[in-house]
Amino acid sequence: MLGMANCLLPRPWTAAALLAAFHLLLPPVQAQAPPGSWEEWEARGARIAGLTVRIGDVFDPSLPDESHWLARAANFVHIETRRSVVERELLFSPGNPVNARAIRETERNLRALSFVRHAWVQPQPMDDGSVWAVVEVRDSWSLQGSLKFSRVGGQTSWRARVHEVNFLGRGQRLILSHQRDPERTTDQAAYADPRFLGSRWALSLDYQRLSDGRRRAFALDRPFFALHTPWSAYARASSLETHLTLYDRGRAALGLPYRRHGAAIGWARGVPLAEDAALRVGAALEGEEAFYGTAAVFRPGWLAPAPFPDRRLHGLAVTVEWTQDRYLAFENLRSVARTEDVNLGWTCKATAGIYAGGLGSDEPGPFLRLSADKAWKWSEEGIFLAEARIQGRRSGRLWREGLLSASWTAYLPGPGRQTFAGRFSADLALRPPPEGWLYLGGEDGLRGYPNHYRAGDRRWVLSLEDRLVTDRRLWGLLQLGFVAYADAGAVRRLSGGSWSQTFADVGFGLRLGNLKSAFSNVLLVTIAFPLVDGPGVDDYQIVVGNVVRF
Repeated sequence: MLGMANCLLPRPWTAAALLAAFHLLLPPVQAQAPPGSWEEWEARGARIAGLTVRIGDVFDPSLPDESHWLARAANFVHIETRRSVVERELLFSPGNPVNARAIRETERNLRALSFVRHAWVQPQPMDDGSVWAVVEVRDSWSLQGSLKFSRVGGQTSWRARVHEVNFLGRGQRLILSHQRDPERTTDQAAYADPRFLGSRWALSLDYQRLSDGRRRAFALDRPFFALHTPWSAYARASSLETHLTLYDRGRAALGLPYRRHGAAIGWARGVPLAEDAALRVGAALEGEEAFYGTAAVFRPGWLAPAPFPDRRLHGLAVTVEWTQDRYLAFENLRSVARTEDVNLGWTCKATAGIYAGGLGSDEPGPFLRLSADKAWKWSEEGIFLAEARIQGRRSGRLWREGLLSASWTAYLPGPGRQTFAGRFSADLALRPPPEGWLYLGGEDGLRGYPNHYRAGDRRWVLSLEDRLVTDRRLWGLLQLGFVAYADAGAVRRLSGGSWSQTFADVGFGLRLGNLKSAFSNVLLVTIAFPLVDGPGVDDYQIVVGNVVRF
């Protein structure tokens, strides 16, 4: 049976590839521009006469459910986003001919800022045939001084944190945090500036002191901030010293001292292919070093301590990325009452390179990373998304650290405010390092089971949800909703072992939309019941927190 499955496997993949290639050859459907839209103004050849920026506070006192003392106090304390922060995201200027695509990109760039709740650019006709651009932005509550508690998979985590994502209204991020989870205690201090010194460069600094080590990270990036940005570059470095915990049946089985250091620099050039597509070609120099100590056995007989060889990998790579700009805006997909931008075009990226002994690699050989993303609109509000990732490196005659990952997600509107959502994911790891093991449990989509319930090198998970968003809002802060769900999944034991039985659960509870915060948009308070019993499985699991996977 397995041999027959392997023979048949290439056929659907081949058919999918042919279908994708056929789709790529088709020209995009040219929809007629709606009256009064930016597309219509562009077709008229109009110019932008000027612009107005309107920044709304967190609460809108003109709305009855947001006109109360708590809202007024929050608006008084909150520092609004500065006009200059909004203006630096604009991809158009007064005097320019109307470019609808640049205006839509501007809206998406603004909405991508965590401290922006809503962002739209509205056209206002002028008597001389030109148009005035009105940029409307609604702030989110950007300061989080919190005590956070979550319980997933039978394990409890808590965190005390001060997190500001819009420091003094300048769009900068500051974090001071103390966190305790089942593995370790972490103290963190971090800073990020997406427009470092007013430029298009983004600076990020992160330092974490762990109870079993420390983590440091630095990044300086100049991203492709628009489809036809001419170039991008980056320089990144990170260091991690900690103890890896390897699990089985939801319990810690092995402990492993672990150190990892990495650095990379890269540059890419954008080549416009069409009005809605771009090709990006670049080069990179990257390195990684990982070192493992002697494994400590916590539960004898559960997991055999395998040899974990150190590695030093330094190499050169070339990158090719092809992306389309075919975005549409939706609501109530993954979030609640928040605009979500979904790209109906393709985004594909390939990185190929070689780790060279002359650069210090102890396992020279080629490496490869591929990714592809695509979404389809299959009803008025229904969306289907597909993602695929593949990576690995060649060492001698074997491929190592390989990972093939694919997921399919669907959203189908139901009656009223109801949405049916589903996600299927499949992962295959080939000779993974210990930090790359695949787990099946609460954090991985099987909400009725403990975290790290089973470990392996192959895994599949299916989740189905029936979501209902009501019209009930609590003080303009939370939008009441409900969810019922079912999960199923299985994992294959490491090194060619047998597949586990298929585990499944059902659950239900509250799904609350966090309407004003710049942080988590959806909060869950649910109870999940396992349908398949096993060692270490409780009668139920309480799921609390922003544990939304799709």
